[in-house]
Amino acid sequence: VVAEAGVDGGNGGASVVMDTVTANDNYSIVTYDGFNSSSGYGIVADVYAYGGAAYLALNNIVANGNYDDNVFASTEASEDRGAGDATTILNDIQANGSIDADGIDAFASNYGPSGKALVQMTDVEANDNHGYGIDYAYAEAVGSQTMGFPPPSGDASAEVIPTRVTGNNNGDDGLWVWASSEGGAASVTLDGCTANNNAGGGDGAYVFISAGGTATASLDVKDSVFTGNDSYGIEIYAKGGSGQALNMGDSGGGRDPGNNSIFGNGNGAVNNAGSGTVTASGNWWGTTTPGAGLFNGSVDYTPWLNSDPNP
Repeated sequence: VVAEAGVDGGNGGASVVMDTVTANDNYSIVTYDGFNSSSGYGIVADVYAYGGAAYLALNNIVANGNYDDNVFASTEASEDRGAGDATTILNDIQANGSIDADGIDAFASNYGPSGKALVQMTDVEANDNHGYGIDYAYAEAVGSQTMGFPPPSGDASAEVIPTRVTGNNNGDDGLWVWASSEGGAASVTLDGCTANNNAGGGDGAYVFISAGGTATASLDVKDSVFTGNDSYGIEIYAKGGSGQALNMGDSGGGRDPGNNSIFGNGNGAVNNAGSGTVTASGNWWGTTTPGAGLFNGSVDYTPWLNSDPNP
């Protein structure tokens, strides 16, 4: 499915909503010049709005066992004319068992000077895929530019919100999440997510956050479980014009991260690859006496919980 608006100039938005669709076991072999090539996606949906907002919602989708990505969802907004959000919403999705690729790729790109790029996932399964469970839960706010010149400008923000998302038993990272803004804030919130037993050197969750200008790169992680992964339970790389607010535990201010269960991962619980400090109090590390060896980079993991809040 492809929707476009403003191709020939002017402003205007484009939207697609798909409800209650099943797309399983798509697999074809194409022979060209003596060579065989395999392919087959479950759902592919692209929305382009060259002069306004782009909106895509996928609701109640079952897309399992496809050769390529089970679900590929993308929005692009603004393209230097007008202003508008790029919004990609996934609700109640099953995307399991891709034969040769990922469970879900989801993008939102805002090329305008203001507004937001948002990827929001709720009640999503992406298990047992050959590659990533969720690859590219990716929101970027590039800012206004023409053919790359002059440099991007504006304060558009980027936000990724996975809620009750599961990425287990995949061939790479369970959840791969990226929020990036050239001139505004960037944030990721993982709420009630699970990413266990992911192989291929993968993390339970890999999170990249980059904010621009004087804005902040923000992370909240709560009520989530990352266990039995080849690499880290969660790996975080954040950078921001005015710093980072990286909360996996209660840091005050009316926010309530924490109550996460992160243990039994090959390289450790948390890898903070950025320059800020991850606040990670109030979590279960699989033991009542966790040591510093479970953590890489600047991570404040004290005080911890003495029992598993997510048994």
